[in-house]
Amino acid sequence: MKIFSLPFVLVFFLTVAIVISCKKNDETDPCADFEKLGTKILVDGISQELSIAQLVISSAFGTTYSMQIAAITSDCNEYFVLSISVEEGDNQKLNGTYQIKDFFDAGENDAYGSFTKQKVSPTSQSTTDLNSGTLKVIDLTNKKYNIDLSAKLVGGGTVTFKGDVQF
Repeated sequence: MKIFSLPFVLVFFLTVAIVISCKKNDETDPCADFEKLGTKILVDGISQELSIAQLVISSAFGTTYSMQIAAITSDCNEYFVLSISVEEGDNQKLNGTYQIKDFFDAGENDAYGSFTKQKVSPTSQSTTDLNSGTLKVIDLTNKKYNIDLSAKLVGGGTVTFKGDVQF
């Protein structure tokens, strides 16, 4: 039976550790290309970091502000998308407190929207309308808003969001 010397054993384990750590560094992070915006969305008590913020301003019915705020899980397998629209009067800014209503019941100075969950593997998607709640928006200038949303979903569940969003 051959016994290995202590220096040989230490060098062997050190080499194995270096090879393993280098291999981990060579693996690419599947979420590396997704920017984290520093704000979180809370869905049924689970917090996810915001990755995408889009704003569309149209003049179809007065001035309509449509926002999409999305978060992605740390493994990039699941996305959460909050879509909110507010109809203001002609040339009015998005700034104030709005009651969340069903799309068909919403009018000027009301908010409506939906919440979507998408999963990459196994592939699935579900979209649920916001049923009720409150949306408070403070215009911080240059398409940056402080948003405070607390909403109930049709069929149950809640979505809350609070933070500054730069569109």
